[in-house]
Amino acid sequence: MNAEKYTLKVPVSIILFLLFSVNPVFSQYGGGSGTAEDPYQIATTDDLIELSNTSADWDKYFLQTADIEFNADETQVDWDGNGTADGDGTSGFLLIGEDASNSFSGSYDGGHYEIANVYARSVTSNGDPFGFFRHVSGTVQRVRLTQADFTSISTSSGPLQRGGLIGRLSGTLSQSSISGTVTFEAANRAADWGGVVGELDGSAKVTETFGNLQVSFKITGSSYDNLRYLGGFAGFMNTGTRIEDSYLFGSVTLESDTRVSTPQGPQAFVAYSRGVDRSYARVNLINNASEASLGVFSNGSTYDSFYESTADQSVVANNAV
Repeated sequence: MNAEKYTLKVPVSIILFLLFSVNPVFSQYGGGSGTAEDPYQIATTDDLIELSNTSADWDKYFLQTADIEFNADETQVDWDGNGTADGDGTSGFLLIGEDASNSFSGSYDGGHYEIANVYARSVTSNGDPFGFFRHVSGTVQRVRLTQADFTSISTSSGPLQRGGLIGRLSGTLSQSSISGTVTFEAANRAADWGGVVGELDGSAKVTETFGNLQVSFKITGSSYDNLRYLGGFAGFMNTGTRIEDSYLFGSVTLESDTRVSTPQGPQAFVAYSRGVDRSYARVNLINNASEASLGVFSNGSTYDSFYESTADQSVVANNAV
């Protein structure tokens, strides 16, 4: 019996279809799928920049898996992810989250790894929150920002929440830290400003978090005197919010021309407190303003906390107000 040979002939059109119609699959970030069981992995500067540019992922889960260091020269960084360094005049990191309608509602676990040399400078007329995370309604934990350089300059009226780590928090922040410089400026603005967190809202809670910061505030005009809350650690705490086991080192400076006549004047730790427990501030208070007073710890409810001034070594203990 003779074996017959057959040749399978496949039309060229089918071959081309198979080659070009199937899109290659690229993994996002450093791996993971964004779920609680399999979080997206953040391991490089590119991963962080992708997160800041991808608002559709702000409800997902993230886990940082390595130290991350940006170039200390912010002009040499491709902050917007377009393939080229931003150059002179850059606004730096695009920040994560926006406002209440598009906050970061997911979970970011920094794993106690470092994020170094983050730079952000905003000159804006809008009232959106400002911070490494603008608005967090989810969970942020174990984040370490080092050598951060944040500046926000506001040019029109309206409410402002400004913080180095988080502008507005309605979720939870724990076991995190920030070091570097934070500078906030505005004219005729209502303001909730803090070196670490600007405003705590809803059921927000901060635990085991600290700042080692050079904080500078400048706010002029008198239109919003009764709505200006400037604090070295946090600005304003709404009813039901808490700060526990947290502390601040560094300095808090009121620049010249700053005007705040509200009874809840600028404070070393929290400008207006609804509940601070077991917390500590050791900062140099520098008041260059003639129309604003700078308090030693906080206004409002504060328990088992104290303040130590590096300027005069005075200590205010226990229910420090």
